[in-house]
Amino acid sequence: FKINTNGSGFTVLKNFTGSPDGANPQAALTLSGSTLFGTTLNGGSFNLGAVFSLALAPPLKIALSGMNVVLTWPTNWIGFTLQSTTNLAPSSWFAVSPLPVVVSGQNSVTNPISSGQQFYRLSQ
Repeated sequence: FKINTNGSGFTVLKNFTGSPDGANPQAALTLSGSTLFGTTLNGGSFNLGAVFSLALAPPLKIALSGMNVVLTWPTNWIGFTLQSTTNLAPSSWFAVSPLPVVVSGQNSVTNPISSGQQFYRLSQ
């Protein structure tokens, strides 16, 4: 199966049905880009194991700097956009301006502190 870190997007990748298709797989976790892959010995439709993937998000750090917040994340996480919202409704997220600049090997965005609450996330 695969699933997004927010719990959405559950999809079956492979159901094992017995020999010789790799039933009861045993393997270590593997990280490829921003996706973690693994196997389960049991589970799946026939209880003979499953292959799974989990899309990971980069670590987002927020620091106070005077009357601004500075948001940073590693540059090696390609394809992520910084978004913000004032409420957590799914359709209310918008890309943050200005675009990030690279500072000491980190993507960095500086935004002024507003009078209300502000939430941030990285989205792919």
